[in-house]
Amino acid sequence: MASTVDEQITPTLDLREFLRAVRAYWVGALGILLICIAIAALWTLTQPRVWTSVATGVVQTTGGGDAGLALAAENLAKSKAKTYVELAKSQAVAESVAEAIGSSSPGSLLAATTPYLADDSSLIQISASASTPEAARVLADAWIAAMSQRVEELEVPEGTIRTQATSFVPLAAATTPTAPSSPNIFSALVVGGVVGLVAAGIFMLVRNTLDRRVRSVETVEKTAGVAVIGTLIRYEPFDAGRRLATAVSPLSGPARRSHFAITEGIRELRTNLAYVSIDDPPSVVVVVSASPGEGKSTVAANLADAVAASGRPVIVVDCDLRKPMIATIYEKEGAVGLTDVLAGRATPADVAQRVPGNLDLTVFTSGPTPPNPSELLGSNAMREFLDSLRRTGAFVVLDAPPLLAVTDGAVLSTIADGVIMTVDAASSTQDQLQRAVGAVHRVGGKILGVVLNRVPERGADAQYYGYYGQKAYYTPTQRPKVEDDAPPPQAPPIANTTNLRPEDLPRRTRRNPPTIAPSDEMNDAPAERSHLA
Repeated sequence: MASTVDEQITPTLDLREFLRAVRAYWVGALGILLICIAIAALWTLTQPRVWTSVATGVVQTTGGGDAGLALAAENLAKSKAKTYVELAKSQAVAESVAEAIGSSSPGSLLAATTPYLADDSSLIQISASASTPEAARVLADAWIAAMSQRVEELEVPEGTIRTQATSFVPLAAATTPTAPSSPNIFSALVVGGVVGLVAAGIFMLVRNTLDRRVRSVETVEKTAGVAVIGTLIRYEPFDAGRRLATAVSPLSGPARRSHFAITEGIRELRTNLAYVSIDDPPSVVVVVSASPGEGKSTVAANLADAVAASGRPVIVVDCDLRKPMIATIYEKEGAVGLTDVLAGRATPADVAQRVPGNLDLTVFTSGPTPPNPSELLGSNAMREFLDSLRRTGAFVVLDAPPLLAVTDGAVLSTIADGVIMTVDAASSTQDQLQRAVGAVHRVGGKILGVVLNRVPERGADAQYYGYYGQKAYYTPTQRPKVEDDAPPPQAPPIANTTNLRPEDLPRRTRRNPPTIAPSDEMNDAPAERSHLA
C-alpha cells in the first residue's frame, strides 16, 4: 500500500479529462482566443492600405488560313509570350513607365508590379499595386503600353522595313479597384483565430498539468490508495460557523435542497464506514486532514451525530490540543477536558459533557493546552483512556490535528482502529494528500477511507466528485407531515450518575447512552432525537 502511495501520479489527458479542463478553464481560454483575434484586427488597422489593379495584353502572330500554319502561329505566340514576361520585368520598361506617369523612382515601380503569364496561353497580365485605387489603375495600363512599345522596338528595329510577324497589344484595360488588396482583414482574423485556438489549447493543457488540486474521486483513490467513503457538499451554514447539520433547519427553496444533500452525505459516510471492515469493525477512529482548514472537526462532529442518531452510543474526543474546535462546535466548556484526564488531575467522569437533545452523544473537550501535545497523546495514559472508552461499547471519534502540520495525528493513528482522511475538494492538492497518507503508513496506521469535503453542489466539476445533486430525489412534497397538535417525542429520563466511575460506563448491549458525568444543563433541555436518524 505504501509503495503505491509513494508513486508519482503521472498526469494523463484523455477525452474526459480534456472536457473537464475545457469546463474548468474555458473563461481563460476564451479570453486568449479573443485577445489573439483583437491583436489581428489591430494589426490590420495599423497596416497601410494597398490597392491592386490588373491590365491584360495579348501576343499576336500572323498566320495563314491553313490549319498547320495557324497552329504554328499559336505556338509561336505562346513562346514569345514567355519572353515578353521577362521583358516586363526589365528596368527599361520600368523607366518608360516612370517617364509616362511622371515618377522619379523606376525601381519602386518595378517592385510594385508583377507580370505573369496565364496558363497555356499568350495572355500576359500585369498586376500593379499602389497606395490609391487610381494610381494602381494608371500604373497597370502604363505598364501594358510600355511593354507594347518595347516589343515593337524589338521586333521592328529602327531603320528596317516593317515585316513584324509578332506584336503585343493591350487586350483589357485595368479597372479601378473597389477594395484594398492588403491587408486582407478576413485572412488576418482567420489567422488570429487559429493562433488563438492553439494558444488556448496550450493554456488549458498547461493549467491542467500544473493544477495538482484534487479534481475527481478517481484522482483521490489513485493518490491515497483507498476508497472515497463520503462526499460532503460545500454547505454555507458550515462556512458561516454553524458546523452541525442538526442545528440548521432551512425553511424552503435551495437552502432546503442543500440541507438535504449535506445530511444525505453524512448518512452515506456513516453507512460506508460500517462496511469498511465487516469482520473487524472499527470502534475508535481518528478524523484527520493533511492541512488546516479542510473541515476535519466539522466532519468528525457530524459523523458522531449521525452515528448517535442511529441509536449507537458515541463519544467525541477533541485530540487537537493546539487548536481545539469541538468545544466551539458543541458550545461546551473547554477549560477542562482530555489533558486533565491524561495528567491525572481528573477522571473521565469528571470532564465528560453531555449534548442537549442527543442522549447517545458524549463529548470530551481538549482542556488546557499542554507544552508537549505529541508526547501526551502517545503516552500510556492516552492508551488506557482509549481502552476505557472501548470497554463501553461506544463508537469513539477522535478529532486530531492536521498530519502535515504536526505529528499528533500520526501518533493517534497507531492506537486507534483506523483513520478517516478529510480532503478539501477546493484546495487540497495531490501532493499534500500523498504526504499525509505516507505519514500514516510510515507509523503503521490504517486508513479506512477518504471524505471529500466542500464538493461543489452544482457546476461542471460536481460530477467529477461523484455528486450530481439531489433535486430529483427530494421535493417539498416528500417532507413528512407533522400534525399541529401532535406532542413532541419524549426521551427516557436521565439517571443521576454523580458517582459513576469509568469502569461503570454502559456497555453497547445496553440501550442507555454512555453517560460519564452528570450535566445540569441536560435536566433543563428538551430531549429530542437528531433528525439525521
